[in-house]
Amino acid sequence: MKCINLKSVSKKSYEMTDVLNNASISFESSAIHVVLSSNAESLFCLLKVISGLDTVMSGKIYIDEADVTAKHARDRGVAVIFKQSTLYPNMTVLENIKSLMGVDRTIDTDRINYAVKLLKIEDILSEPAAELSAYNRLMVLLAKAIIKQPKAILIEEALQDVLTEDKNSVKSALKTVQKALDCVILCTTVKNDGILDLAEKLTIIEDGVVLQSGEVREVLSVPKNVHVAQILGSPQFHFYDGSIKNTKDGAYFCYYSDSSIKLRVPDELVEKAAPDILKEDVVLCIEESKAKKIAQYPQSGTLYLFNKSSGKNIAL
Repeated sequence: MKCINLKSVSKKSYEMTDVLNNASISFESSAIHVVLSSNAESLFCLLKVISGLDTVMSGKIYIDEADVTAKHARDRGVAVIFKQSTLYPNMTVLENIKSLMGVDRTIDTDRINYAVKLLKIEDILSEPAAELSAYNRLMVLLAKAIIKQPKAILIEEALQDVLTEDKNSVKSALKTVQKALDCVILCTTVKNDGILDLAEKLTIIEDGVVLQSGEVREVLSVPKNVHVAQILGSPQFHFYDGSIKNTKDGAYFCYYSDSSIKLRVPDELVEKAAPDILKEDVVLCIEESKAKKIAQYPQSGTLYLFNKSSGKNIAL
């Protein structure tokens, strides 16, 4: 199994703000990884330092247990697809794939045929690149990456402009590539609309700091703190201050803004919380669409409770 490890990696922007701040993360070839942040610069920097297109200020980067921190990009075995990566519009798909530089021409044909069959793009080889859909464009860029036989493929905004009906096909293609090459697949995005369906493991970064990382269902079910919930919010979340009251009918969230409104909350949330949660201020986080029907909010749906002072999820 291939693996990328970042250990205490820090990097500042040209304005000397933290884009990576003592970041320690692991990405394995056993899952599709997605890194989500509201800061595009942090994500762009992450891709560049892993691939060797930029240096770190401190910390170490390991690929398959080898320290590559000081290695040149060409010696890391990493392929990157940036959202601005382009194809030659006046050339066909096949001509674009063959235009890849740095590959031994004696093995071009074998590698190209392998990539084309793996991604099932035989039918579009003669099409002009300018006429490709967003999905097919990504497949061609993936083919160019596969030819390099990389240990990792990094993709910025993998679902950008991809039609809804093609998004599942993107995940299927990435899983096929991952299994065939046993390589790390890492996608970064500032948007979580649809990208979470692509993820198997999810990492949240804000202000250069890794806030939470784990199985995607785990992160979505129990965001570590208010900041994670805010970044995950799609649809947008609403936050309300209040307190938890226990009654004979169960636990209720009582709003400070309107004491007449009480919201029944799942008993298991309160049971997981610290014993003194009933004495503390809490923050309720719910979906925007449900906020308009706050008094009738059902048991199902997205609902989180956080400690007001620490910002931490009361279920942790």
